[in-house]
Amino acid sequence: MDGEQHPRTGVTGLAWRIDQFLRAHIGWPYRWILSVGLVIGLSGSATSLAESFNARTFASLQTAAIAIASAVFPEGTTGAQLDPLARFALWQAGVDFDHGTGHGVGSYLSVHEGPARLSKLGTVALKRGMILSNEPGYYKTGAYGIRIENLVLVTEGPTVPSAEKPLNAFETLTLVPIDRRLVDKTMLTPAEANWLDDYHGRVETALGPVVDPQTRDWLANATRRLG
Repeated sequence: MDGEQHPRTGVTGLAWRIDQFLRAHIGWPYRWILSVGLVIGLSGSATSLAESFNARTFASLQTAAIAIASAVFPEGTTGAQLDPLARFALWQAGVDFDHGTGHGVGSYLSVHEGPARLSKLGTVALKRGMILSNEPGYYKTGAYGIRIENLVLVTEGPTVPSAEKPLNAFETLTLVPIDRRLVDKTMLTPAEANWLDDYHGRVETALGPVVDPQTRDWLANATRRLG
């Protein structure tokens, strides 16, 4: 069930079941416009949640987000060239999404701000200092919609002695836990699982000292390693 879609159809007063999940898409201005998308399970049971949607599709979505977040690309690369990195994992699962993988993010102007974007239409080269969203998703008609959205910053990439052009990379700015109950580690590669563990380590390190003890306990559990 996707809470974002129903207002468009005029449906209100929906009753949530504990074996369902909520897709939240939130944003606010803080130095720049922030936009975050996450999927939250409404049950303590990973099994009941997994039965609510296709676990392989969510794993493909997580792989897609990691592919963009960990991408290294030569200077002059456009969003259209990077967009297939996100779609590849979903194509292997037999699905796709109709929206772009990401959009440029403004500073007190527009959350969707050009000219940079990660999409089939993204013809502008990505430059260091640009902030974009990384938000692959999947929407099954009449059933559910899932999407993971983080903001990423274009930064200087690793030094490669044989590189013919300077390399760029992405730094993930958003620090929000991914619901581990929805992640099937067996469907991730070791590199992808390590990326997720490292990301959750960053989340706990950054947020743990600034939250109250009760929230800190929740955060420690939400960001523990996949094992």
